[in-house]
Amino acid sequence: MAVKQPKTRKGKLTMAALCDAAEKMFKTKGFYRTTIKDITEDAGVGLGTFYLYFESKRTIYDYLLLQYSHLIRSTIAVNIRD
Repeated sequence: MAVKQPKTRKGKLTMAALCDAAEKMFKTKGFYRTTIKDITEDAGVGLGTFYLYFESKRTIYDYLLLQYSHLIRSTIAVNIRD
């Protein structure tokens, strides 16, 4: 999975906006009906900006799944300790 992690604060905010928009679009339209244009328009960035961070729609989808799996594992770990 080719995801370019941003180094600046602005870059991190942009990537977060893209991820939030992708999550929203995937929830409402589904993976196949969502376009990269949908994601960038919702995030308020240009189409080319998407490709600074992700190489494809599948890449951002897989990245979101990975983030969810980390969140689930950390939540389970915290609750097991209690």
